[in-house]
Amino acid sequence: MGTAELVGIIVAVANFAAALASAVAAVRSADAAEKATAIAKAQKHHAQRQLLLPLWEYMAKLRPIELHDVKPADVTNGINTLELIALCCESEVVDSAVIKRTFRIPYITLFDQIRAVPVQAGLSGKSGADLIRENRAAELFYGQLKSEHLSADQPNKLGA
Repeated sequence: MGTAELVGIIVAVANFAAALASAVAAVRSADAAEKATAIAKAQKHHAQRQLLLPLWEYMAKLRPIELHDVKPADVTNGINTLELIALCCESEVVDSAVIKRTFRIPYITLFDQIRAVPVQAGLSGKSGADLIRENRAAELFYGQLKSEHLSADQPNKLGA
């Protein structure tokens, strides 16, 4: 075997080693990216769940809306809190699955109470329905909650 052939083999082995090293680096990089994605996802869920407590406090401070004795401040606080919760879910600031599980019935109940409020001078001459129309995120989230609530526990269709 001549020097030229030996150099050719050495170059081929070196190229193979470089390609192998590149492949190993790519696999390690992909693995690191997967791990980083998993860690970021876990951190996001943790951060989202930390915000449950402040929202819980807002909901706990709300009073039921009594149609025979409407207190405009209670209506305003109620619709503002519902809108805040809806916007937090819509923008994925909080885990909407946890929010829905925690607040579904209280949210629906308060929303229905607010919607039933007639025109009030203390609400700038607006009704509860008017306030709801002004708070579209709350209205949209209510629709989702109501739909999920009504369709819960439905049996599977035959043949499905």
